[in-house]
Amino acid sequence: IPLTRSGHSLTIDASDLNGNAAKTAVSNFRVSAPSIDAGLHLISLPYPRLGQTVGNITITPAELFGIPYDQVAMVRWVPTDERQSKYHIYPDEYAGFNPPDARGDNAIVSQPPVGLGYFIRLPKQCTLATDELDMLRDEETYDIRLIYGNAQPRGWNLIGNPYRSIVDWGTVGFIADGQRYDLREAMSEDVGITEGVLFDFVSTATGGYYQFSSDPAEDVMEFMRGYWVHVLRDATLVVYNPSVGTVGVDRPRRVRACQAPTDDQWTLQLSASSGPYLDPVNYIGVHPEATDGYDIGLDLGEPPPLLPGVALYMPQPRWGSRSGHYVRDVRSSLSECQEWDVEVACAAPNAPVYLSWANLNSTVPQDVRLTLRDVDAGRDVYMRTTNGYAFRTDDGPEIRHFKILAETRRVGSLAVSGLTTAATRGGEVTITYTLTRAAGVSADIRNIAGRPIARLAPVEAAGGVVQTLSWNGRNDSGASVPNGKYLVRLTASTPEGQTVQAIALVDKLR
Repeated sequence: IPLTRSGHSLTIDASDLNGNAAKTAVSNFRVSAPSIDAGLHLISLPYPRLGQTVGNITITPAELFGIPYDQVAMVRWVPTDERQSKYHIYPDEYAGFNPPDARGDNAIVSQPPVGLGYFIRLPKQCTLATDELDMLRDEETYDIRLIYGNAQPRGWNLIGNPYRSIVDWGTVGFIADGQRYDLREAMSEDVGITEGVLFDFVSTATGGYYQFSSDPAEDVMEFMRGYWVHVLRDATLVVYNPSVGTVGVDRPRRVRACQAPTDDQWTLQLSASSGPYLDPVNYIGVHPEATDGYDIGLDLGEPPPLLPGVALYMPQPRWGSRSGHYVRDVRSSLSECQEWDVEVACAAPNAPVYLSWANLNSTVPQDVRLTLRDVDAGRDVYMRTTNGYAFRTDDGPEIRHFKILAETRRVGSLAVSGLTTAATRGGEVTITYTLTRAAGVSADIRNIAGRPIARLAPVEAAGGVVQTLSWNGRNDSGASVPNGKYLVRLTASTPEGQTVQAIALVDKLR
């Protein structure tokens, strides 16, 4: 029986087998009505009687949220819609609590709006009027039909947690063509029902962005939260009631080891921001099981945007029925060179936009050279030497086109060998060295105490061949320095950020 919405006290007494009692523990708490903060949210409403007339009462959105009718901004995505934008806005009945596609023989849910997801924008924090509303209690399972649809973008469904408790997403099941599958089976290439990923919506001051777990089986559905899920064909989602204690598959939680990136398996997170707008959860990478086309479980499409702002994605217009915008694009690791198309869309005119990749050095191996190419501006940037790239939009909404090139050089680390010097009576010094791989080289001359004397012009040097530099025996001011012993410090750096140094003694003669 649910506790009343008031103050409560929990008292715990414990003793061992010999009768030795522990000190009584007391905790006070209050059960209050659920509330939703001001702003934009993706929610679910697990109350079967919403929108239905019981006696002479029909609970409308205005009554539920306690705000005037004209301030209710509620939106729902309808996957059977033939339009490209399948959003319906309340008071459209498809965006209401008892929509037409949730009624009749082919209803997507049995007790609407339970199991449906809604976007809602509230002008202030609202406490929901749910005192007289029941929730699902004894039902062991709740079914939600997932629609692939006939018009692009296909397969996207807004769903919600139907229960009062947190649901372990790893325990859900899927039914397709009369067969029942667990989550992992439904995600497999052989079955091919879904990528299995739950997209959560993170609310911000200007709207929000989507995020998702790297391992769908470790995710959860929270109370009163809505989610995006994508399917590759029509199916039924079976959600097991955690309060009843029956689950589809026994899936103990696993401790996942952090895998170090390798040439054959790495990912890079890309983010885009413009003022208060943010899109931070996008990935490119390589994997030994990936192809350069669509791979279920590796490549991941982007849920339909609700509001304009800033968006980063990898466009795939030539993937047939899988064409669209992707938030994760994983390629084959068999090729030593890969290329991704990346687009950044910004709705604001004359706005600064920043594309960033803050964790590159910890998630991508050092011998992978990454280059960002601004196709529209004709500019290349070595991604290891900077954390981001800035540009400004023109007079209207803009889509900026980029390419990211990854070149894997399967060679050893950068090193300097054979650093020697030879002086002549004319006062010049020849510096000889060899690099293990191509790099930019700079050298400076110092006295024995380490004080800088002269700096040589930087050069690009090839790997595996003997290279030479010359010092004219003068300081940076052009004056000849006295005979004696000096030091040459040579620094070699690759575009990916690998840097090594070597030091040798110089005998200067006139």
